[in-house]
Amino acid sequence: MVAALRLAWHRTLRFFDDAYVDLHHFATELARSTDRRRIRHGCEDLRRAIEGRAARSPLFAEAHTGSRVDPARGLSIHLPAFRNPAFHYREIDFARRTRWADVMDAYLGRGI
Repeated sequence: MVAALRLAWHRTLRFFDDAYVDLHHFATELARSTDRRRIRHGCEDLRRAIEGRAARSPLFAEAHTGSRVDPARGLSIHLPAFRNPAFHYREIDFARRTRWADVMDAYLGRGI
């Protein structure tokens, strides 16, 4: 799974010193990079939620200009290039409620 996460990261549109990725584009690339059906289905659910095809979209507005950012869908998330997040990252509400810290652990090769 680590290889799929890293490949997806390399293929994904990144921002702010490569510390943030467009979440929709990352889900697209992760689905392409794995053969795990459960992961692919989760990625599709995430993309649908961001696109507003789910009950509610987390976006209230989104716009961009230029072909370089065409894959962007308006929601980025912290996923630095193979660096450990801050020591207390796991303690913030977002990381606890969404298990994003677990994703980062898998991505950084520490397992879950």
